[in-house]
Amino acid sequence: MPFNPAIPQAPDLISVSQGQLLGNNTAIPVWQAVNHYEFGTGVNEGKHRFLTLPNQAAAPAFAGTDDGIYNLIPTVAPLTTIPELFVHKQRPGGGTADIPMTASILSTATPAAGAPGWTYLPSGIIMKWGIVPVNNAGATTIAFDATMPFSAVFAVTLGPTDVGALNYYASFVTAFTNTDVTVINRRINVGAPFAAANVYYFAIGR
Repeated sequence: MPFNPAIPQAPDLISVSQGQLLGNNTAIPVWQAVNHYEFGTGVNEGKHRFLTLPNQAAAPAFAGTDDGIYNLIPTVAPLTTIPELFVHKQRPGGGTADIPMTASILSTATPAAGAPGWTYLPSGIIMKWGIVPVNNAGATTIAFDATMPFSAVFAVTLGPTDVGALNYYASFVTAFTNTDVTVINRRINVGAPFAAANVYYFAIGR
């Protein structure tokens, strides 16, 4: 029997309401047991066993300083085309942000080891990484993955480069913008021909 929220009514007879109330008492534990521990399960009673967040047609509205979590296919970057978990949070100085906290390169591809990628953290921080193929003749500029654009880049760091026993290089970031990083290599040993090198970068921003 489905739950009936309209009982008892003022003119109802006990003989009628009794069956209706029994039906409600039967329906409530069925509803409560979905994703919850049931009545009478001791210290876990009433706790969630897991959360199910249906995919929303549009982002829900939150009141005032309320925070929340919901499930939605992003309608702005990153356009991963699959549902992501969003966290709705307050921002310093006022306003709110809706962060797709599960969105990453894994939402759109299965990258190979050493391949470029990106991730969006629940804090709103974006991290990107990749490889810059550089030479000894001058600076090389490479674009960041544009799936989740930076609005500001805080820092870019480089991994050391070693392309053989006779060739060692020091790598430097000479410039970066919200869309790319420029790297230059300098050979720090002598007596060996130059060989092309791959420099790994790690960028962090928002």
